[in-house]
Parts: sequence; structure tokens; C-alpha cells
Amino acid sequence: LKLQFLYFIGHMDGMTASGGSPPTMPVSPASMVSDVQGMMETKGESLISWALPVAPTDPKKTRKLRQKMGEKDEPVLRPQVQDVINRFIKPTMWIDAQGTEWVQEASQQPAGRLDAVVLGERLDKQLNSINARSTGICSKRSASYQECFSELIRQVTAESIERGILLQKVREEREATLDGYRELLESRAGYHTTNKSNTTTG
Repeated sequence: LKLQFLYFIGHMDGMTASGGSPPTMPVSPASMVSDVQGMMETKGESLISWALPVAPTDPKKTRKLRQKMGEKDEPVLRPQVQDVINRFIKPTMWIDAQGTEWVQEASQQPAGRLDAVVLGERLDKQLNSINARSTGICSKRSASYQECFSELIRQVTAESIERGILLQKVREEREATLDGYRELLESRAGYHTTNKSNTTTG
């Protein structure tokens, strides 16, 4: 979504967009506080709720980042929930200038009613900022709604894995149907173009 979908300053080593997520601002772990806070402010462009980055090979850096961001308590990890979320919102991985590998996953924290209201407001703000068309076919608007849908599925999955998986199946079926119609339309358009060309030359 898309994406969902985070780029960081330093030597990059691979990146995945989130379910159609828009690109986000780069940040270097070298200056944890200002950079990460600045990233989170600019990351308002993304509709996906992300967890704080972690350094799997350097727990000290992870703890330092969490402390400086004011999160002293260790997060409650739910591997099964995270695994399902990672299926449709891909984690971002990179290597900083010091050679430390970082990973950032979409948040597995449940959302409340206020979060849904805020998400709707952020969606409207994003659509205005990218000058998306309000009617007709618009790839920008479609990408924003895809990312919004990814965030909604993330919120549902955080509360119920079964509902989240079902919602993702519904989206995949919808996308497959749309792709089928698109291919049919393109093939018919190509046929009429070829037929018209043959008629003209004949």
C-alpha cells in the first residue's frame, strides 16, 4: 500500500515499499533523537502506522533508540500477529553508515476509534497534498486508498488475526477481478486498433 509504502540516510541495503506506501524521508541512526523524531514527523505522509526500528544484531542501539524516544517499556511481541501483518505490509530493511542492520515493521498495536478518525483525516490531507482527482480514474487516489486499506487491515489484524486474513483475501480477490477486467479492456482495445489499421490499409 502504497506501499505503506521508509528510506534512511547511510548505506542502503535493500528496500521494500509497503502495500503501495508513498516514499518517506531518510533518517540516519547516527543522530537518533533528532533524526528519528524528524522522520516520524515527515512520515505523517504515510498512512501506515509503523513500529520503531530495531537493530537485530545490536540490541544496545535498539534500547538506546527506544529510551530516547521515551519508550522505556519493552513492547509486547506477538510473533503470529506480526507475521500476518508482514504478509501485506513488507518490513523495511537497511544498513546504516556504521554497518548496523536495521529493520522496521508495521505496528502490531491495536487501534481505537480515534485512530480510525485520524486515519480518515490523514487520508483527506494526503489526497489534497498530491492533487489527486476526486472523480474518474486517478492512479494517485487509487494508491492512497490502497495504503489506507492496508492500514485498516493492519488495525483489524492487530485485534483479530482471523478477520485480518479474511479481509486480505477479500482485497486480493477484488484486485484479481480488477486485473481481469483491465486485461480484457486492453485486449479489446488492441483488437479494435488492429482491426481499424487493417481496414485502413485494405
